[in-house]
Amino acid sequence: MLDLETGEMSTWTDEESSTILSEFFLSDRYLIISWSDGLVTAWDLRNSEKRTKRFPFFVEKVGIEKDKAVLFHQRDGDSAIPSLVHIWDLSSDQVQTIGSLDYLVLLWHMDVDVNVLVTFEIALREYPPRVYKTKWTLTGQLLDRTCFDIMPPDWLLDEEDMSSPPSGYVQRTSWCAQRTLGHKTVQRLYFPADDKYYMVDFIYDSAIDKLNLRWMDYSLPDYAILLDHCPPLTTCMVYHWMDPSDPSDKLDVYDVANDRRLLLPYQPDNREVKIREWLDKCAQGLGSRAEASRLEIQLYLLGDRETLCFVSGDGIQFWFFNPDFVPDLPDITPFVAAQ
Repeated sequence: MLDLETGEMSTWTDEESSTILSEFFLSDRYLIISWSDGLVTAWDLRNSEKRTKRFPFFVEKVGIEKDKAVLFHQRDGDSAIPSLVHIWDLSSDQVQTIGSLDYLVLLWHMDVDVNVLVTFEIALREYPPRVYKTKWTLTGQLLDRTCFDIMPPDWLLDEEDMSSPPSGYVQRTSWCAQRTLGHKTVQRLYFPADDKYYMVDFIYDSAIDKLNLRWMDYSLPDYAILLDHCPPLTTCMVYHWMDPSDPSDKLDVYDVANDRRLLLPYQPDNREVKIREWLDKCAQGLGSRAEASRLEIQLYLLGDRETLCFVSGDGIQFWFFNPDFVPDLPDITPFVAAQ
């Protein structure tokens, strides 16, 4: 783990699980690792204290707020079977199951100060898709449950039959990892239609307890989603790793608030050997989702409001947006463009 502010590096090892690392989740104080066999490990970054819990199924999603973590797991990946919701008190190391969800977890917002968890599920097998909102206390008391339908905008619907699904609509979506920015939580979902994907933002404002939807006429090729890792740096800014078969290897930057789109080239460093080999393979064979699925993803995007990281087997290429924040990192070397 690399602390960008201090430049300190630390190593965390977990010898209790013999399976592969599936997901990790990070807050200012805790690192939580979910393993494919149902083991979940929490590290306290301040004192290196380690806590472990084992669940009967893989924990797919985790949210951390102060000393509480909310955990969701889908049983055997079957959306017809309820997903259990757990609250893990990391200070007392106690886990409580507070309820279950019937559909895919779309987004959630946990407020420890007011002792409330709000979840939103989405029923993709229905048309129009239906969203279920549930509100609990962190001890499991059900406070409220409501539902509403998501109607796509007119420009996505059949002009003759506004109640019918858009052309090419299928019962699947892709989405980014959600991001909580202050009292707002943002989840970006990709809605399939006309053999393209369109973006819709779900923005929950806990201050007024309201969910807003923001549709964007911003289509992406089907296979681009497969290769896409899109950290929402703010509620209005998103980065996409676009079609690697394009010789320019574009990074797509979209300013939602001002409806502006900027395409930037990705310039590999001369030490990024694996990435250049992967891009060459993509350029030779990528033309459809089926072909893209055979190419293992080699480049990942991570970031926040000030830093964007391109992570690969070669290392990490950093982009800093704030000229006043360029940390002194250990073993970092100047960028040298590959020829």
